[in-house]
Amino acid sequence: MGIRRVSLRALITVLVGMFFVSVPVGVASATEVGSGASWNWRAPWIDAYNRIGGAAAVGYAENTVHSWARGCLQDYGGGQYVDSALMSPGCTTGRVYPVVGQHWQFVAAVGASTIGYPQNDSHRWGAGWTQDFDGGGWGPSLLMRGDAVGRVHAVHTGFRDYYLSQ
Repeated sequence: MGIRRVSLRALITVLVGMFFVSVPVGVASATEVGSGASWNWRAPWIDAYNRIGGAAAVGYAENTVHSWARGCLQDYGGGQYVDSALMSPGCTTGRVYPVVGQHWQFVAAVGASTIGYPQNDSHRWGAGWTQDFDGGGWGPSLLMRGDAVGRVHAVHTGFRDYYLSQ
């Protein structure tokens, strides 16, 4: 009877399997919400994830928090909204907002340098949904999606002011 030699890789694989739940390749776990943000800034990311409905709504993190234009974001996929993101204006403000569905498709298409970063969560307004953005080339803007129309429109400059005054 001799001592059996085991490779370090095999030993690590066994230990990891004993202590961690495996996650399908290419899909991050919900415990990675806010990963990449400094430890003391993770709580706002987790709060935004939970406000929108967690994995059922936005799925799982596809990457770590990273800079994009004048803020930070973390991409999500696989939930009810298919593609979405959590966005933080300025990265260290402690403010993080979910941008989901057609709002996210619009932001991803035009870029944060144009539309800016969300200033609140998407909310009901009249017969649709709106979300306020600021910090982009368009200045303060609204992304609006009417229930009957079903697509997003950006409203900015004087048109935004008119909508807000109604």
